[in-house]
Amino acid sequence: MGTPSAVVGASGYIGGRLVDAMRVDDGAPRLLGRGPEALVRRWPWADVAHLDVTQPDTIEPALAGIGTAYYLVHAMAAGEAGFAERDRDAARAFGAAAARAGVERIVYLGGLGSSEDQLSEHLQSRQETGRQLAAAGTPVLELRAGMVIGAGSASFRMLNDLVKRLPLMVTPRWVATRSQPIALAADRALSRLRGVLEADEVETTARLSDAGRL
Repeated sequence: MGTPSAVVGASGYIGGRLVDAMRVDDGAPRLLGRGPEALVRRWPWADVAHLDVTQPDTIEPALAGIGTAYYLVHAMAAGEAGFAERDRDAARAFGAAAARAGVERIVYLGGLGSSEDQLSEHLQSRQETGRQLAAAGTPVLELRAGMVIGAGSASFRMLNDLVKRLPLMVTPRWVATRSQPIALAADRALSRLRGVLEADEVETTARLSDAGRL
């Protein structure tokens, strides 16, 4: 697509790696976030604008002229309680603003599972976020993936700290759930995210589950 792209959530681990990869091969995207000063310090060459998904009036101006917007925002980082409501409200506001701004499509990285599955509250929220992004009419390409980790991700740091500090740990019951984590370092994981810029047709759902496994 010839129109500029934007990354919402560039300060996160996946977003940051995506920005670095896009700069090399796809042209520099616009970086949107609550802390534009930090984004400028990390990527001084970038087009940066302030956008806070919890403040709807900041969204539409930041999306002006954007063709593809990567939505890599997750409210769980702000704390467990109420994260589903925060994610839902943010996605609804972003989708509506994207439609008004003329955004051609939104790329959203969600979680695995279908409506027929017995999903956790977290995975239910991930899918509800995708529905709310699309509610105002902007096409959404939803990439559904398992846990994506790398040496700098929050999940990796948490597990690394636990292993180093706790010789023995009583785990909650949900730890027994099997999963297939994806290594972000694998070229195919990032290439799937970048590749949607070249896609002519928008699919409602795609999967990253084979993009790279640990």
